[in-house]
Amino acid sequence: MIEYFDTRSIALGDNVTTEIQFDFLITKKADLQLSIIQSGVTPVIVDGNDTTYISDVTFDPIQGGGTVTLLAALVTGKTYYVDLNVVDPVQPNLFRNRSVYDLRGFESAIDYIVTQVQTLFRNSERSLRFKRHVDITAFSPFLPDPSAGYMYNDGTKFIYVAGINTETPSIVGTLATPESITAAGGIPFSGANWKNVIFVKGTGGVIITANPKIPAGTNIGQELTIIGTSDTDYVDIQDLTGVITGDQTIRLGSNSIATFFWNGLNWVIKSTNGLIPA
Repeated sequence: MIEYFDTRSIALGDNVTTEIQFDFLITKKADLQLSIIQSGVTPVIVDGNDTTYISDVTFDPIQGGGTVTLLAALVTGKTYYVDLNVVDPVQPNLFRNRSVYDLRGFESAIDYIVTQVQTLFRNSERSLRFKRHVDITAFSPFLPDPSAGYMYNDGTKFIYVAGINTETPSIVGTLATPESITAAGGIPFSGANWKNVIFVKGTGGVIITANPKIPAGTNIGQELTIIGTSDTDYVDIQDLTGVITGDQTIRLGSNSIATFFWNGLNWVIKSTNGLIPA
């Protein structure tokens, strides 16, 4: 019995190599799949019969293994994957063709099962997974209706925010014509988008005294980015009354930026390159 064979071979482009070795068993060229991946570029996926990228495929239909020869050298910056491209494993299953239980029959049967498991794993490794405690019988397999809210992937999981329908920022003012801020008026906010941006200036320098300093958000998780446009006409934002800055005063001068997160009660500072006045 085979101890193990990998249903995938990986090669990195180097502008020299033209061949990719594989050790799994196929019985025809179409049992093999070649994927060419490059960051920011649509992947190219073909089977072993392709003649645009593949010059030849040689393989051993009994012992397994073979070689994919490309028409051109592997390109630097690209990753090449050679996969077993079948749903039904192709390991020879001699066990079913024998009338007695012998070692060769058991070997072939177990080889067949091993290949089934490997192929199933390869095909499902990027599928969504549920924790063991989730009751699948009561779980809807459908993603939320995007018209009812905004769903995004934060890099570790999907997050759904009801009532926010777009990530496209809502922008107020520009660098040339920023919003004029007064101490008593504070930073205006009425956005319903997931991300909101406002360019500001305060004539002669403004320390915001409004209560709250920024009006409440409309949905938990919203972001508000405030961009200063002048060192002379700066805007100072202090802690409390609707804004949490960590007991600091943030001065938004020219090209200073502060991003806040609405937690349902306050705008909490997320990041800033603004100055902290002495």
